[in-house]
Amino acid sequence: MRANLFIISASLFAAAAFSAEPTTPAILPAPQKMEVKEGVFHLVPEIRIEADASSAATADYLAAKLRVSTGYPVPTEANGGQHPGSIQLTTSGAKAELGPEGYELD
Repeated sequence: MRANLFIISASLFAAAAFSAEPTTPAILPAPQKMEVKEGVFHLVPEIRIEADASSAATADYLAAKLRVSTGYPVPTEANGGQHPGSIQLTTSGAKAELGPEGYELD
């Protein structure tokens, strides 16, 4: 009886813990600063990655990972035309204060 009560209690605790909405996105490595804003970004079958020349290798790497995890074609485009809903990778206009490993998600 005591074992059953423990199992039920542990199950309820686990269900409550894992069903809670996260307060911040799970990003690794964790950023030093994060502002959570309204909105969403959906990966759809038409998703594409646009990148400048210095970000082309990163675009290819990300596209390969997304192809495996989504099954979508995920094309990459050099110096893309900034299509709405695309992922855009660039170092142009990068803020020096972010450092060599810094990034921004807009």
